[in-house]
Amino acid sequence: MGRLYAPNVHWVNVKGMHWRGFEEVDRAHRVYFDIMFKGVQQKLLEVESITPIAPNVTIAVVHWAMEAFKTPSGEVAPPHESRMTIVYVKSATGWKIAHGANIDVDPLAAQFDPIRGTAMKGRAS
Repeated sequence: MGRLYAPNVHWVNVKGMHWRGFEEVDRAHRVYFDIMFKGVQQKLLEVESITPIAPNVTIAVVHWAMEAFKTPSGEVAPPHESRMTIVYVKSATGWKIAHGANIDVDPLAAQFDPIRGTAMKGRAS
C-alpha cells in the first residue's frame, strides 16, 4: 500500500488519529495490519464516486466491509463496514494518495440519514 502514498501524505483513521508524511502513514498502517488486521478479510463493496476537483487532483469515496478483528486492547470488534475518502494527486510516477480518511459506518445512525435513511422517509423539512 505504501507504494501508493505521496511523500507528503496525510491520513486520518477511524479513531481520529492523524498521521503526517509517508514515514508516519506507512509505519502506522504496517503496525495495525500486523497486530489487528493480519489475516482479516476486507472486501471492497463499492467505489461510490470518483470526482476530479482540479487538474491532477481527484477524490474517491469507497465503501468497505471488514471481518471481526481483535483491537490492541484485546476487545473483539465485530464485522463492520467503513467508508473511506481518498484524495489522489497525479505525479510523474502516476496517481498517489495525498490524503485518506476512514470512517466506520454506524448502521443505527444510517437509518436516520435524511437522504438515504429509511426512518426519515416522509418527514417534512
